[in-house]
Amino acid sequence: MKVDKTPAIAQLLREELTDGKYPAGTRFPSESDLAERFGINKITANRIVSALVADGLLMRCGRGSGTRVIKEEIFPKGQIAFIAPLPAHHIAHILHGASDYALHRRYAVTPFMPPANCLNRYMKLLPGSPFKGILASSYDVVDAPGGIPVIHVDLDFPESDRVHHAVNSENYESARQMMRKALEAGHREIVLFASDITETHGKKTINGYLAAMREAGIPNLEKRIFRGFDWSQESINRILKQILKAYPRLTLLATESDNDVIQLRTAFLLHAPEYIEKVVMIGLGNHRGLAKCFDYPTIDQHLTQLGALAAEKLISILENGEPEEPIREYVPSELVNTGSLSMKR
Repeated sequence: MKVDKTPAIAQLLREELTDGKYPAGTRFPSESDLAERFGINKITANRIVSALVADGLLMRCGRGSGTRVIKEEIFPKGQIAFIAPLPAHHIAHILHGASDYALHRRYAVTPFMPPANCLNRYMKLLPGSPFKGILASSYDVVDAPGGIPVIHVDLDFPESDRVHHAVNSENYESARQMMRKALEAGHREIVLFASDITETHGKKTINGYLAAMREAGIPNLEKRIFRGFDWSQESINRILKQILKAYPRLTLLATESDNDVIQLRTAFLLHAPEYIEKVVMIGLGNHRGLAKCFDYPTIDQHLTQLGALAAEKLISILENGEPEEPIREYVPSELVNTGSLSMKR
């Protein structure tokens, strides 16, 4: 099947114009020159030049006068609001990836941090603002008025949801594979800690753990899930006491984040230090190299790639319109430090 080179060539020339390779007022290469450079015919070259003229980058000057560069592309093409609670470490990685990709496409990303209880009020103010689109992470569902598109990052939606767009790490399968490795290492006294009370962000991770445990015939799965009340150290301390009372022979504690591991480790040190050398804890995120420092297995969500992919999908909507189907895209996750899954003695 013959591949149409036109879009790729046109984009390359746009970038060259933006980077100043052809300064304003200078003569642009002829269609013959473009045909020779890219190995295309003159009809295709003419079509590409026409697209750049339509973009306002070039101007045809009449027969014999060629085509001239009239201006660089406006920067920024548009502003994107990044709605998330900063400065959370994993959010910073997502923002970094989104901002880098957006700048490559001539868009600017602006962090926007309304308190969760004020989110709807600020959403109502967005129509008429400079923001053309929204990337939202670590909030519940964000519905923007006025047709402003929203990509939810690291937030799962059920298959029945045919409205909201989402870009996620593939946490379900990675959690399933991690638990399989833990089971192969001999763990049977297993507890899951779900710090996300709403079950919207970490549900697939917990379900991935459960799937592997179910396959292995581990009993009483629902009783093995202990849910957080909030993200305070005090509540983690209380929950740990409940866990150890119910499972005094605990060997594996699988969580939804590296932050959970660190808080639980603190709780162990304060209230049950004898368990530190007995219990393996699984994290999620691979934040700041903590897994290597404290020697625990984790799942790298590749958050920078996640942010870049979310920005790519949002810009596609801004430039091409809403897709027929809601966006459901996934970045592969990666198991890290699995050697520390071995049973502790």
